[in-house]
Formats: sequence, structure tokens, C-alpha cells
Amino acid sequence: MKISKILLLLFSAAAITSCGVTPEQAAEYNDKIIHEQKAVDNKEIALKDAIYDWTNVDGMKKAYAAYMAQVTTSIDVVKKLEKFDGSTSFADAAAKLFESYKSYGDKEYKEWIDLYSLPEGSFTATEEDKVK
Repeated sequence: MKISKILLLLFSAAAITSCGVTPEQAAEYNDKIIHEQKAVDNKEIALKDAIYDWTNVDGMKKAYAAYMAQVTTSIDVVKKLEKFDGSTSFADAAAKLFESYKSYGDKEYKEWIDLYSLPEGSFTATEEDKVK
């Protein structure tokens, strides 16, 4: 995920320096995307904190729902951004990043929460290996 963030930042720097828009317009456009990135990051941090407190399954489920809702919202927001200097490539890259977060949430985070939701004593060696 860190590589995706770096690529997004590098792409944004390239897009900003190569276009004929003002620095203020570029910063404003960038800020809209970064705002969504920060919102997703905050929800992901809360989700990870809830998972690390594995004794509170309800807290995990609430944090997971909030994370997935934010990811979906952020995808929608960046897909609706108007073109930047005639192109949607910057917003498209952000949407692709957020879609990777959604995919990870649908698979990895969901599996962890499902495993932690199992009744005590029903963990097999297979489930234990999955949470290590």
C-alpha cells in the first residue's frame, strides 16, 4: 500500500508540473484527493486498532463497516472530480488506489474479523495460522 501512495504522490507531482494550470488550481485539486486519502487512512488506523484489540469483536465490526463505507465514499468522490487540465488520469489513479483498499478490506480485513468472531475454543490450527 505504501508503494501505491508513493506512486500517487509522484504522479501528482508530474501532473502538476506539466500542466498549464495555476499552482493554486493544482493545489486545490490535489487537496481534494489528499483529503479523501487522509479520511481512508484515519478509518484504516481505527480498524487496525480495533483488530489489535481482538477481544472486542463488535468494535472490530463497527470499525470495519466505517472503513468500508469511507473507502466507497472516497472512490465515489474522486470519480466525480472534474477533469484536471483536460484529463481524469490523476483522479483515476486515486480511484484505483482506493479500489485496492476496498479489495483488501473485502478479503483480508473481513477474513480477520470472521476469524476473531469464531466462538472461543473453535479455532483450529488452520485458523490460528491465518491470524499470525
